[in-house]
Amino acid sequence: MADNTVRQAKTRWARLRSAIRKHVENSTTDPHSPSAMSMFSFYPVASTLLSDRPPFHRDYEWRRYPLPRPPHHLSLHARKEQCTISVHELAVQSVDNTGNIRTWPCEDLLWRVLIDKFPDTAPPRRVLELGAGMCGVAGLALACQLPATSISHVVVTDGNASCVENLRLNVDANIAQGHLRAHSVTAELLAWSRAMLPVAADPFDVVIASD
Repeated sequence: MADNTVRQAKTRWARLRSAIRKHVENSTTDPHSPSAMSMFSFYPVASTLLSDRPPFHRDYEWRRYPLPRPPHHLSLHARKEQCTISVHELAVQSVDNTGNIRTWPCEDLLWRVLIDKFPDTAPPRRVLELGAGMCGVAGLALACQLPATSISHVVVTDGNASCVENLRLNVDANIAQGHLRAHSVTAELLAWSRAMLPVAADPFDVVIASD
């Protein structure tokens, strides 16, 4: 990305963040002011609560995310659907924080569209997911549902360090449970305007993203 384009993008985000913060500061005394969660009314991503598994963070929970092929599900450490997230929290981050808000339906739709696009024959593809958010549903689902002859490795990335921390929890948990092949998925911090991935010595065959 050209330096001028990066500067323009940063300027636009700074203006938007400033406007939201100003609005929030003028309305923080209103107990009925909406949370960031209440702004969005997309259909929910289907999953069920795994109540016997303690979460790593208070506002998170483990959920069972169903899949059509064996092993038929992933375990996702995700933010609770009913938790309140302020507009202030969404606006004050130095990087995009929407990936920590919820699992967005576009992630769920992306892998369903792509799953039949990968051939079952060699050579297997290396896949990079950009902006994977806190759960990396698209990348993890493809890695889980497609054989090693289709996908050799998936790297799920985000520019938000909190998202990447949670992505690694999800990757490690699903490898430990046998839902993902060992060493088939890794999670990395990737800010688009900064250095390339340390694992990018081998080129990627497919780059996916949803928004």
